[in-house]
Parts: sequence; C-alpha cells; structure tokens
Amino acid sequence: MSVATFVVYILCNNAAFTQGRKIQGTAHSGSLSLPVTDKKFQLKPGNGWCVDAAGKEGTARYFAEVGCQGAQNICDVDNMCVAFACGSHSGLAVIYSQNHCDRACEKMSWLFDPSLIHNASVNGTNTSAVSADWASAQCYVQSAMTKLSAEAVKGNTSISVTDSSIFAVGQSIRLQTEIKTITQVSAGTLVVATPLYSTYRAEKKVLVVASDRSAQMTLKDQASGCPANADGANVHLGCSCNAGYSGTVAAIQVFPYYQGSCTAVPCPTNSNGVHVSRGCSCNAGHAGSVVATTRDPFYTSTCSAVPCPDNTAGDYVTTGCSCNAGFAGLVAASAATPFYTTSCSGVACPSYSTGADVPSGCSCNAGYAGSVSAITTSPFYGGSCSAVVCPANSDGNHVPSGCSCNAGYAGSVSAITTSPFYTSSCSAVVCPANSVGSNVPSGCSCNAGYSGTVSAVTNAPFYSSSCSRVACPANSLGSDVLAGCSCNAGYSGTLGAVTNSPYYSGSCSPTACPANSNGNIVPTGCSCNAGFSGTVSATTITPFYSSSCTGVSCPANSNGNDVPSGCSCSAGYSGSIMKISSTPYYSGSCSPVACPANSNGNNVLDGCSCKPGYSGSVIKSSSSPYYSGSCSPVACPANSHGNDVPLGCSCNEGYHGSISSSDSSPYYTGSCVQNVCSCSNGNPATGTSCTSHDAVVCAGCNTGYHPVGSSCNQNSCSCNDGNPATGTDCTSNNGAICASCNTGYHLSGSSCNQNSCSCNDGNPATGTNCTSNNGAICTSCNNGYHLNGSSCSRNSCTCSNGNAATGTSCTSNGASICVSCSSGYTLDGNSCTAPCGYKYYRLIGSTTRRSGGTPGWQEVSEVRLFDADGTCSLA
Repeated sequence: MSVATFVVYILCNNAAFTQGRKIQGTAHSGSLSLPVTDKKFQLKPGNGWCVDAAGKEGTARYFAEVGCQGAQNICDVDNMCVAFACGSHSGLAVIYSQNHCDRACEKMSWLFDPSLIHNASVNGTNTSAVSADWASAQCYVQSAMTKLSAEAVKGNTSISVTDSSIFAVGQSIRLQTEIKTITQVSAGTLVVATPLYSTYRAEKKVLVVASDRSAQMTLKDQASGCPANADGANVHLGCSCNAGYSGTVAAIQVFPYYQGSCTAVPCPTNSNGVHVSRGCSCNAGHAGSVVATTRDPFYTSTCSAVPCPDNTAGDYVTTGCSCNAGFAGLVAASAATPFYTTSCSGVACPSYSTGADVPSGCSCNAGYAGSVSAITTSPFYGGSCSAVVCPANSDGNHVPSGCSCNAGYAGSVSAITTSPFYTSSCSAVVCPANSVGSNVPSGCSCNAGYSGTVSAVTNAPFYSSSCSRVACPANSLGSDVLAGCSCNAGYSGTLGAVTNSPYYSGSCSPTACPANSNGNIVPTGCSCNAGFSGTVSATTITPFYSSSCTGVSCPANSNGNDVPSGCSCSAGYSGSIMKISSTPYYSGSCSPVACPANSNGNNVLDGCSCKPGYSGSVIKSSSSPYYSGSCSPVACPANSHGNDVPLGCSCNEGYHGSISSSDSSPYYTGSCVQNVCSCSNGNPATGTSCTSHDAVVCAGCNTGYHPVGSSCNQNSCSCNDGNPATGTDCTSNNGAICASCNTGYHLSGSSCNQNSCSCNDGNPATGTNCTSNNGAICTSCNNGYHLNGSSCSRNSCTCSNGNAATGTSCTSNGASICVSCSSGYTLDGNSCTAPCGYKYYRLIGSTTRRSGGTPGWQEVSEVRLFDADGTCSLA
C-alpha cells in the first residue's frame, strides 16, 4: 500500500474558492481506505462542488490538492468534516469542515446538519475556467447520522435518538460542536461518558465522528510516505519531485511530518497545456514536442514555426500566410501534422469566360467583350466579360443570348470572339403590291382606294399586308370606290378614291325635308306639316325630292286664312282649332258659350242675367272666355259677417236681425240691430259682450261679488284661527281674508298670526294665554320669583332671630326662611331656635360590665345634651 503526502494550496482564479490558506496533510493513493471511523459517505447527484437546494455553497471549508481517496481519509479523521468534493481536473478537493477552515468559517449550518447538502453543481461562478476544471467533480456527504427524538438536557448523560442501530459502544458522536464517547447503546437511547455541556432541542442531528487520539495515531503511522508529485520510498529516506515538477520535500517531527512541496511546471513558450507533468503540445503552426524531465527547467522543447505552404505567400504559418493571386482559400495554423490547414485553390474562370482557372488564364466567350486577370483579393480576379449589345436593325438582350433582325428586316446575327464580337446581315424589305413607300421598316401605305395596313414582322416575308379595294360607302351605289360610286335617291354629293382612311373623299348627305313638311331627312321619309295636305317623295335629281303639301281652310264658326296660319272661334263661341297631320288636317270645333257662373240664361249668344245677390253684366266676345263682364257676389252689409250675400250673412256679435238675397239693387234685404242686456249686482254687458238681445249678461260685478257664468254671485272667504270677512270686506271669492282673530292670535294684513309674548325672570305665556301680541305676560316664574298679575316679582322672605333668605334661596314669597341665625340661636331647618334653659347629659345605650359582682366600668355608645324638659336636643 503506497502512501503520499498532500498539500492544500490557493486556487486564485476560482471565484467560489478564493483566498485558500496553505496547509499540509496526508493523502492516500490507490485503493487506500482508513478504517478509523464508521463514517459513511453518500454520493450526491450532479457534478461540481457541493451545494444546497438553492444552489448555494456558503459554508465553512478549505481546499487540498488530493485525490478522492485522500479527501475521504482527511474527512474520516476530522471530527468537524461532514462532506468533501473531489475529481476536479486540477486535482483540487474541497473539505467542508471548520478545522483548517479558510473560507466562510463563521457559517456552520452544514456542519450541524449535513442533510442540507442537496447536490453537486458548478453554477455560481462567472469564470469559465473554474467551471471547466470542476465539470467532472463529485460531492460526497456523511450519511452516518441520526437525530434527537427528544430534547437532550444539559447535565444529562442519556440521549434519545430516532435510530440507535448505527452506533456502537466506544464510538464518538458529535452534537453541534460537543463530542462525546458512547458507553451504552439501547433501543432509541445512547449513554455517553460525560454529562452534556448544553441543552439541545429535538430533531438536532447526531453524527458519528472519529476519536482524536486514534486519528492522530493513524496519521502518524502512515505519514512517512512521499507527498503528491514526489517520488521516493518515504520522507525519511528522501523524496524528489517527479519529472515536470519543481520544488523540494524535507522530513520534520510534527504533523504532517514533512515540509515543502512539488509544484507543476507550466508549459513552455510556443506550447499549450495545464503543466508539463500533464503533457504540453506545440501550439498550432509549430512542429516539435515537449518532454518532462527532472532537471531544470524540468522539460525539453523542440516547438518551431512551420513555413508557409505552396500557392501561398508569407514567412511562417504562425505569422500568417495568404493565398497567391488567383487562388482562393485560407491558411490556418494547426496542432496536427503538417501543423497547418490550407484551402488555397485556383479560382475558376468567372462567368462568360473560358479557361482551366484564373491562374492559368481566362478568355471571354463569343459575344462577350473584356478581360480577366488574377489578383490576391476576393474574388481573386479582376476585370469581367460583358455581353455585347445587339447591333443596329436587330433586337434582343445581347449577342450571347441571341439577336434577331428587327421586324421588316431579313438576315441574321451571330456571336464571334473577335471585335465587334458579332456578324450581321439584317437588310430592309421593299413595300409589297397595292402599297407605296421606301421599304417596310420605314413604312408602307395602301394605294388610293385600298384600305388596310402593311406591318413589319420578324418572319418571312418580314411583313403582313391587308390592302384591299374599299367598298362604296353608305348612302351610295357601285361595286367599289375605284370603279365609281353614285349617291342614293334623296342624297346629294360626290365620291372619289384617296390613299388615306377611309380611302375615299366626299360623301352622300341626306337631303332635308322641304318646306311645309317634317321628318329627319328625305331618305327616311317626310310628311306634310299639320294643317297641310299632300305628299313628299325622294328623287336622284336636284332637289332630290318632289312635294305637294298645301294649307287647309278654317272650318265653320271660326275665322282665319287657313289652318296652318291659325283659326279662331267667332264671338260667343268657345273652342279651338288645332292643325294635325291626318285628315281633315285639323282637330277641335267652335261651340256656343254657356252663361258663366252666378248668371242665368241658355248661352251668351241668347243673353245672360246675374243671379239674386250678385251684381254685374255678361256680353258676348270673340276672345276667351268668349264673353266680357261678370256677376260678382254682393258683400254682407254693415253689422253682419259672412263671405257674401249669396253664401249667407249673419249678424255680428252684439247684434240681431237677418239678411236675404235679392235680384234688385242693393241685391239683399233686411238689417242687423245692436243687442241690449241686463245684470243684477253688477254692470250689464254691451257691444259684442252682450251676446243675446234681452239676456242677463254681466260685464263686471260689484264689490263682494264675483262672476259665475254670465251672473254675479256673492263672495265667500275663509280664515284660519279667526273669523272670515263677509260682504264687501270679502273682496276675493275663496280668499283667505280674516275680519277678526281668535284669542292668542292677532290680525296681520288679512291673516291671523299666533301672538308672541315675553317674560322677564320667568316663562312667557303661549297659546290662548298670550292674549296680546308682543305683550309682557308670564305664566310661571324662575326660582326666587313669584307671579304678580302677569309679571314676575322677586320673592321676599322673613326670619326671626336671624337673616332671611334672598334670591333663589327665598323659594316662596312671604315665607319665613332663614339662611343664618343671630348669636345664641341655631338654624333648625328654615328657622332660628332659642337655646335650652338647662343642660342635662343623657347616656344613650350604656352597658355595665361586672367583674366578681361589682361594676368595673361602663361602655357608653353615645352622649347627648338635652334641655330641662328633655325635648331640646343640643347635640
């Protein structure tokens, strides 16, 4: 079994474990396990250092560069150690104990209750190197423990626990910081060798720990082995640092029985790694190796820079290499042979050019102009091949994509690789038959008398033509314009061939309908105007029509030349004569006019007279309404109203009588006379107010009366708290008007208001007792006063042999009330009494006590002073 020493040191770049204090201890390698205690450790889930459920680690701890077995051996013999984390890449372990503590030493919650440790984690540090170093570490927590099932009292040696099966006699246990040795174990109970120093609540943890003596002995027995990173049989015989480590180790007589350490040598220049002992490799772009040795500087190194590879420019890969002109790619340093990676390759010829690649040379394709040369910057060539545009008289994007001769041109365009990079044979096509012009591209037009177009096209014969003979236009006759066209009957004009649309000149215009006829044009038909008889026909010679339309004569009972020039009815006849276009070419007739409204007779010709109630005359006339004059209704006479006499007139208000129609002037009979009315207790109505003759109609009522309908009735008044007014005093019907007031009230205007009284030194009268408004009338008096009529007067009291009461003390007027007595008199109630003539003392309630038959003393409960007759008590 090999033994090695251990060294705890500072890990400066660990944010969670900084400020470590360097101490020494013993580490064990291989499968070493010290049977010092019965401590057991449970592996927690996760990787990293130990943390609680919240991911925090803040508790007492220190660090040691030992393996997992060494960390367990340390924790086994440390009675305050409850957990350790080990397995970091750097070989560092963390011991959770207050012994040798150098971090969060005041925080001991985990040391008292290891169950607070939940899992392992590297969270909580912002240093990626620390996280990487501890990424594979594991957390081990002491599981050999139980808890108090009842309170452990100070001074006792008996302890109640939930599980006593994990303990044995002779073991040491820890409660908080107090360590005890077990002398007896029974179900649920432990007995310890010495009394407890403190009292501990139930649920506190009881942990198995090592005996200090046995731990030290074990460490001493095994302390002679060389420490970590050193080689040798043991410290006494001498230890030398391993290859790749620097330092010394010397033996001493105290724990841990050696001093010094072996420190790993860092990797040299141009190499990388943690340190030489763990292996260093040449940096990327360097070839060689680093080997650990035991002589200063404790390594040999052959790492040297690699030169730039083919097709690149530069000195060394480490200082940078770039691809040659025309080559694309990168050169990067690598740690593997040949210690670089390169992707420099010849750039392919760009678009529209041909060749192996740019370094070998590229030439532009047929139909393209330009050049391509190699350069060292992306895209690693300069220049370009641009497509040549299509030449004159051709169409297309450019020559490479193909050009075709423009419409109207015959020939072709081909791409070539020499300037101008194309050949062209496009030539203009001549104008086709029945058309005129230089050539198709410059434009061809149809000959005179032909209609259509000549258009340039791109396929043979490179034009399209539609020139054809133009037919005779509308309203004309003939095979076509070239052969000649003549106007139809009813149309006038001439036609000739031309070269522009519509390929003829002139027109055939329709002839308008002649005088005394109507219609749009002769070809579509004309008819004689209203009042004319005859016909109109179309012809092909000037004036292109024939007409026989003549005016029709005026009919019977009318006057005028003919119907077209107008006919009017004779005097006394009404009607109208209207010209029309059908036989007899007029409509209407002239009839005798009937007597007009408000007149009597057969017709105007025979004579008309006005009806009764109308005035005026009616005479025949030749203009509408074929009579003159009228019969007007006579207006209603004075003092009457109505529209007029015929419709009826009635007497105005305030008048009586009747009006009737008559056929002689003034065309009415009768008259309207003013009404006369009467009124008791008031003034009779006159004029329009007297609506009926001899009726009782009052215009106004006397004082004390009011109108009811057309009569005057006596007024009725009311009065609260009094007597209502009557007769002429009741000036308004249903008015609240008082003539007099009840007792306790007074007249204010026309109302009765309650009286208000006052009283000095007492209570004023109210209601019926207050007989006069604003009167000084009292109904009761204040203390010290009495009622004197309707006023309150101050009381006056008397007192014999003393001073009489005054003010409120004199409660009744004329009463004998004393408030104090003259000398020699005493106040007895309200009186002053004279003193007694003789004084006697009387013993009240005495009791005689005897002793041996003779009175010994008397017990007196009260002594009073009386006068001679025994009635005047003086005390």
